[in-house]
Amino acid sequence: MSKSLKDFHHYKGTDLSPTEKVERKVAELLLTTNIADSERESSIVWELKHSSGCCQIGRILAQKRGIDADIAGTICVLHDIYVIISGSYQDHAKNGAPIAEKILKEVGGFSAEEIEIITGAIAHHSEKEINSNEPYAELVKDADVFDCSMYAGAEGFYRLHKSEDIFKQYEKRVRKVRKELNLPEEPVSQMPLFYYFGARWPRTVLIYKGRDVIWSNNWKDLYQLGAEMVDFYKSAGEKKKFWNDAKKVKDGLKREFLRLDKVDLGNLDNEHLLASYEQFCEIYIRFWQLGWFDEPIAFECERILTESSLSKEELSKLMAPSWVPFVTEIQKDLLLILKTYKQNSRRGELLVAKHCEKYFWKRNSYLQSFLISKEEVEEEVVELSRNIANPGKEINRLEKQRVDNSKQKYMAKLPKDLRSIVGIMDEFGKHQDERKSQMMMAAFYIDRFLEEIGKRVGISLEQMRYTMHGEIKDLVVDKNKLKDHIKRRMKRCVIIWDGETYTIGLDKSVDETEKELFGKPGSSKVIQVVGMTASAGTVVGKVVILKSPKDANKVKIGDILIAPMTSPDYVVAMKKAGAIVTDWGGMTSHAAIVAREFAIPCVVGTDVATKVFRDGDTVQVLADEGIVRKI
Repeated sequence: MSKSLKDFHHYKGTDLSPTEKVERKVAELLLTTNIADSERESSIVWELKHSSGCCQIGRILAQKRGIDADIAGTICVLHDIYVIISGSYQDHAKNGAPIAEKILKEVGGFSAEEIEIITGAIAHHSEKEINSNEPYAELVKDADVFDCSMYAGAEGFYRLHKSEDIFKQYEKRVRKVRKELNLPEEPVSQMPLFYYFGARWPRTVLIYKGRDVIWSNNWKDLYQLGAEMVDFYKSAGEKKKFWNDAKKVKDGLKREFLRLDKVDLGNLDNEHLLASYEQFCEIYIRFWQLGWFDEPIAFECERILTESSLSKEELSKLMAPSWVPFVTEIQKDLLLILKTYKQNSRRGELLVAKHCEKYFWKRNSYLQSFLISKEEVEEEVVELSRNIANPGKEINRLEKQRVDNSKQKYMAKLPKDLRSIVGIMDEFGKHQDERKSQMMMAAFYIDRFLEEIGKRVGISLEQMRYTMHGEIKDLVVDKNKLKDHIKRRMKRCVIIWDGETYTIGLDKSVDETEKELFGKPGSSKVIQVVGMTASAGTVVGKVVILKSPKDANKVKIGDILIAPMTSPDYVVAMKKAGAIVTDWGGMTSHAAIVAREFAIPCVVGTDVATKVFRDGDTVQVLADEGIVRKI
């Protein structure tokens, strides 16, 4: 062994380089601090990990970029020195530079020029949105954001608490460093799930057959995710934070709608059209990153309540919303138009115009959008007049229903833990209802973008709806690149989200996935299914299977509407149904809420109703018992 070969010192003793002495000094400051975590904006553990992580990343990047690794490591380990000393991020970059200078002089071994480079980079490291010509300043910015990106939830923090410019620069810097280090580019993920719970949305399978879509999740995964969310949400501080964040993203989406109302997409060149589309997508994705929370929380709350000793009547009352769903607001508006028409037709026409403006989105869905016309609203009003003789009385019934559904009497009897669960379920039910209305509005703007981009590349709007967000830019550059693939997707395809990224399969992949999920198809001899009571009542009628809202006209008054699940574009058919039955969904699902509002018997979560029954079957729906049987 060579005599010049030195053993590693493990930061003991005095035989350390100036940079290593600084690293040890930073660690000692944290380990001996008198400022507890409760008084800090970030924990001592975080600062230890982050300063060390940045230091090592800085060294690696310095070697890649051909600059001094010791200077780079020193800058990175000291970049948050003010936070380490004070526990506060307030002006920490600017305030940290003189502290760093003092430490460097105490440690010794650094020239005046090196100290100036180090402190200058530290003073400006928070300016992530600014690209300078200073290599060390840019290196510490890159090392800082890249180290943060390796922690679950950091991207969500930047999204929710930093300005738009800073967040965009954060993303650019992370992508740049990943590329520089030959790492795969990460997809856009649901970072707020990480930020709050340290979890991702679980494996999800979507099977497309033409315009029919099957969405599949494992119940166990959703319940587990829901349990983590419910536990988190019981904390008053976290609850307040979540709703502040939710309001922020919802208001941001509303502002984006207003912006787009003033933009004529047809007058934009390709560069500005794509930039406008990207801006909309960033804001809409951010909205959905908090929107994903609703279902798992609802499922877990339902599980807890249904496994308690509560009776079906108590469950029905407790799960009824204390707020007014948008479908009820729309119905009340139509009833008011009908009432006004009978008194003053001219004023009725004005109300129709206002209804079109306010609820232009009400027939939209995840798949497509329509601008509601005056003629369609007038047809709805005529249909109402055939079934409702006294619209004023019906408005009063809908308003009184909020009082009748009051939970206070039942809530008072509950133990504290179940009262908390009912409250969480109610709040997230409202959030889910608001999410649906904003999704329906967003569908209009999405179609505007897709239609305009489609015109420029020679692809129809229907075909554009089968593209993925990340493909749009490539499509504009080379319009023939995806044409054949899109046509094949339209016939049938499968999209699988594995928790981090998605894959798209065609042809045999669809068959294999269906077999994995559902086994081999076969005829069923089952004549009865059981689900959950969403709205009480008993009724007999003929079955109409609806797998797509486009077939809503198949439903006649009194028919039993059976669907995999419902969405807002099913409402026209639902209001005519004698009863509603779904394969999927729970007590806060769209079908359950609409059924309760319009007093329609409803059974949800049967799993197999669409496979057991056929169009024309006569069935009895015993909604009080959650039973649907063929007779």
